[in-house]
Amino acid sequence: MNNWNVFKTDEAFVWRSEMPPVPTERLLDWQRIVLEAGDRHEVMRVLDAPDWGYQRDRDGPVVAWLERHGERIEPMDSYPAGFLVGHGQAYTCAARLAYLNRDDIVEGWFTNLGEAALAAGVFYPGGGYPPISVDTAPAWREEGFTAHIATATDIWFPHNMMGSRGEPADNRTLSRINAARLNAFLREFRDACRDLGGDWSWTPHRPGTWEVDDQGFVSEGSEGSEGSEA
Repeated sequence: MNNWNVFKTDEAFVWRSEMPPVPTERLLDWQRIVLEAGDRHEVMRVLDAPDWGYQRDRDGPVVAWLERHGERIEPMDSYPAGFLVGHGQAYTCAARLAYLNRDDIVEGWFTNLGEAALAAGVFYPGGGYPPISVDTAPAWREEGFTAHIATATDIWFPHNMMGSRGEPADNRTLSRINAARLNAFLREFRDACRDLGGDWSWTPHRPGTWEVDDQGFVSEGSEGSEGSEA
């Protein structure tokens, strides 16, 4: 049985960093680290960016394409040219997710959680969000900027609350696979933000479900933490 949910909001759980103002080249280097990590750990692989003519199948990984054609993405607010992450609705990402098909663990690539829910037979309330998204608030030079990772599913966590059940439902079988990829990405994202002077926080949660450790990483069997770290 698939003991996980899909939600109507893409911010069911959020990891966040607030960073000071940084030079353009460092902001673009931060983006490179984030996009490479998302691709390598298979939780946020950019497939296309139609407004600028990018298609992964034809053009290869997005980081290499940005090095060649980043000027196609014009500056916006205080974001420099080539800053794709600042245009979160203008590119499509996919994640590799493990789910249960009867008693078998199956893995597939999904661009939105509606597809994943349909494949797994999980109730889908609508929303069409990707498994993982990265977004930034406008990088006003005098104030810095905020970057966050958000998800509309709890497929990552070892225990989840299912409907009206009183006890947390066991999702450890899938969490061992999905959380390993997510945690690897989260570590690189956090470290890239800290290198720019950023902090690190995450969504507070109830004990017993959506467990994370004291660094905000998905942690099996942990009671979790209060929801932030300096």
